[in-house]
Amino acid sequence: MPRRVRRANLAPQLRDTPASARDTGENPASGRGTARSPERARSVMASMQSGWRRGRAESTPTVPEGRDDTEGDR
Repeated sequence: MPRRVRRANLAPQLRDTPASARDTGENPASGRGTARSPERARSVMASMQSGWRRGRAESTPTVPEGRDDTEGDR
């Protein structure tokens, strides 16, 4: 069986990133990290989920009263 070569399929710009910046989540282009507290991460995820639910609810077609959705066009 072939041996796995770490990071062999990465884009060149990702291969050139120092290991310390990858481990800390730091973006070398911006010079600042992206570390969040667990509470902040939970809040961000909850906001995203509620937005997805609202979007689905708004895009769901409503069935007019008195019409059964199982009725086909006859």
